[in-house]
Amino acid sequence: MQGVRPRSRRFSARLPRATTRFRSTSESLIPDMEEKGFFQVKFNYAGYFKTVKTACGLRYCDGKKHSLMIDLGGYNLFGWLRLEGDISTSELRKRLQQKYHVDLTYSKIFRGKEMALSKIHGHWEYSYQRIFDFKEEIVRRNLGSHVEVKLEVINGEYHFQRVFLAFGPCIQGFLNGCRPYIALDGCHLKGKHRGVLVSATSIDGNSSIFPVAFGVVESENSNSWEWFLHGLKTAIGDFEGLVFSSDRQKGLDEAVQVVYPRVEHRECMRHLYANFKKKFRGDCYRDSLWAAARAYTPNVYETSIAKVYETNPMAFEYLRQNHSYLWSRSKFGTIAKCDYLTNNIFESFNAWLSNDRHRPLIDMLDTIRQKIMVKMEDRRNRARKWDSEIVPTVLKYVNNISKGLGQYEVLWSDEFSAEVIGPQSRFEVRLHDMQCSCRLWQVKGVPCIHAMSVIGKLKHEKWENYVHPYFTVAKYKEAYASSIAPLPSCDQWVKIDIGLRVLPPILKRPAGRPRNKRIRASDEMAIRKRHRCKRCNKLGHRAKTCKNPVDVNQQAAAGPSEAANQQPAAGPSQAANQQPAAAGNQQPTGPPQVGNQHSRAPIQAENQQAGDPHSEPPSQTSISSGKRRRGKRVASRSRHLQSQDGSTISEIDALGSLEN
Repeated sequence: MQGVRPRSRRFSARLPRATTRFRSTSESLIPDMEEKGFFQVKFNYAGYFKTVKTACGLRYCDGKKHSLMIDLGGYNLFGWLRLEGDISTSELRKRLQQKYHVDLTYSKIFRGKEMALSKIHGHWEYSYQRIFDFKEEIVRRNLGSHVEVKLEVINGEYHFQRVFLAFGPCIQGFLNGCRPYIALDGCHLKGKHRGVLVSATSIDGNSSIFPVAFGVVESENSNSWEWFLHGLKTAIGDFEGLVFSSDRQKGLDEAVQVVYPRVEHRECMRHLYANFKKKFRGDCYRDSLWAAARAYTPNVYETSIAKVYETNPMAFEYLRQNHSYLWSRSKFGTIAKCDYLTNNIFESFNAWLSNDRHRPLIDMLDTIRQKIMVKMEDRRNRARKWDSEIVPTVLKYVNNISKGLGQYEVLWSDEFSAEVIGPQSRFEVRLHDMQCSCRLWQVKGVPCIHAMSVIGKLKHEKWENYVHPYFTVAKYKEAYASSIAPLPSCDQWVKIDIGLRVLPPILKRPAGRPRNKRIRASDEMAIRKRHRCKRCNKLGHRAKTCKNPVDVNQQAAAGPSEAANQQPAAGPSQAANQQPAAAGNQQPTGPPQVGNQHSRAPIQAENQQAGDPHSEPPSQTSISSGKRRRGKRVASRSRHLQSQDGSTISEIDALGSLEN
């Protein structure tokens, strides 16, 4: 007899056609299978299956759980949940209907999903019992880490309440290589035991988010935020120039005043305007309020906010009473070198972890640790390839503003001081003090267009010398100098005996059905989905234009046939067409170019539309490159529109900075 295992939990035996041997063989197999669980013996004769025996040998079996696993075990339910994380029950039901043509009840799929998640990520109750073992492993393997666990006693039993984590490499990287700017916010968990994931996120010199600390609390209130900020203060301390940015979370303002009374507390402008427009609507309010927020100088701020007062004095009084924290660049300090108006860096961090918030406690915390560990290594490798002194985002910014230097006239006062006359106003620039009367240089830390006009007139001066050290490659490397240590599976951890059993938290169930997605406002911009490459498993491009090394794990999971389809052999004509496009997509990394560079492709397109008889029909290469250029113009136009809504270009870049 020859036995095969085509699928898990199934076993088939191939026997000769003689039915006499089948009866004896099946009777010999039944006692062995009865010890393992549910089984069904069938005989295949000429395509007709005849059931011989159906039974369950487990004494504690009620006949429902095992039948459920047999119904769902043959399908790709485990693979979907393992790769994509949390999937709604209705989506799973739709997939089973489309792919396998089966119609199962909603309750059965829901119970099957819960059982599958327990097998993949472990049980929730077991996760809380090993929280102190996880704390010991983190502290022992990562020097300088700070981990706190708080329990609460209810009816003589110890229940989990809060946890705070700050890895040693993240603490050192923030203090040595990042700007002293921290965004505070929280997002709700999606699992069986609900809670709130709170975090403190900073930003490095290349405008990429840098996680400093995170934790899990029962809810957002002044007590939980104060406990989290005390742990943050123990990890990073309190120093001059530290900036906090928040969006008026419940109890966060009071907690910041108690723990960090001297900190510069900024308020997210996007959330401020969202609350403001509930009472005062109109384009005049929106334009004046955002103009006041974007103003770097006090006089421009006063001019813009005066328009709000002239339109409605009640609106001005509402801002004075309810939004007393800093929300205008004219009042920002000059130590942090960060001019962000919104709290977008946490929104990017929240989106980064959106597929992990349904996991059990330890599995979620360990997944966040893995993501931070891998991201820090990726950025270390990328920094080794940079050959300039300044990070790429600042190079791109300087290249953009240098295209308009011809509109400014420089009048020298002495060797390093000058008066710059622009199209609408004039400004005072002092190079030795790294100051400009527009205040952009002082607040942002990067020379403004007026300073670049003066620096460009000096023959023996490099503009890189007038950039703050926060934006140098050396400072960027210090932020990622240390690495987070790898961690084995939980069965290899050292067990800590604390003399008690930690139970899951007892949380108040909110009214209504629990929601996993936030309800967006009617005028809120929709989130665009980013395409993932099937070749390298990275975001932002497709497999046809991928230049990254092949992901071995992704290729092995795809199989030989799909791997062959993901790497098509490019012929001579395709290679010829791809070379100009690749050359056109290269980003400038050298010194800034003064003046505008025009492309001939739009001129040829205009001649085609006007019916120029001397114009030749464009080739396939020119058409494809023209599409790319038009796509770039549309992208830049949309970025400009987003910046008019209150976010600078650097803030918009920070939304996708996790992949950089």
